[in-house]
Amino acid sequence: RNKVMRPSQLRIFAGTSRRLFRSDDTQELLVKKLITHPKFSHSSLTNDVAVITLKTKVKIDGITADVIPIPNKEPTIGAKCTVIGWGTVIQFGPTPDEVLNADVYIQPYAICKQDTLFTKGMLCAADINDYEVDSCQGDSGGPLICDGFVTGIVSFGIGCGERGSYGVYSDVYYYRNWINNNRATQQKLNGLPAFALAIAIALRAFRIQYF
Repeated sequence: RNKVMRPSQLRIFAGTSRRLFRSDDTQELLVKKLITHPKFSHSSLTNDVAVITLKTKVKIDGITADVIPIPNKEPTIGAKCTVIGWGTVIQFGPTPDEVLNADVYIQPYAICKQDTLFTKGMLCAADINDYEVDSCQGDSGGPLICDGFVTGIVSFGIGCGERGSYGVYSDVYYYRNWINNNRATQQKLNGLPAFALAIAIALRAFRIQYF
């Protein structure tokens, strides 16, 4: 978060759920353009969203790589969602080789607002019956998938799995117009706009590597 990444510093990997292992299905793709939100703030973490344009298309087969669309309505309070990533398994702990997932639930605005940084364009999620279920360091930028849509993007939290604390996500629906305005092409891919690849995560099969 302390500096703006250059496209040449990024690689997109698709087709594998492994962080350290490459198979015949692994795809490594170069980044053509990285568009960060012009009002992103390092201090308040507002507008924590970006659009990535790839130099080549991801090979979509519906098995090792697929497209998940962005939502066309506001998140539903109480909805069961799944956060996916290669973040640490505990705060400051080791990072896994195999992608992990956790089920959390969209929380009401009044509860989320207890975090002083929480504001419009954000949503929060947690499992109030098991506070240890949470996203963690290294999950940032990963998807929160609700009802088959990329509803949130992992942004920040107070620790990981802390009692009374909630994971905070960028609200994809809130930023849908900005995303649409910055899409790379109008071409369709499997019935979905190609720009969806910029934030849609290929389930079990999408990660970003920084150099």
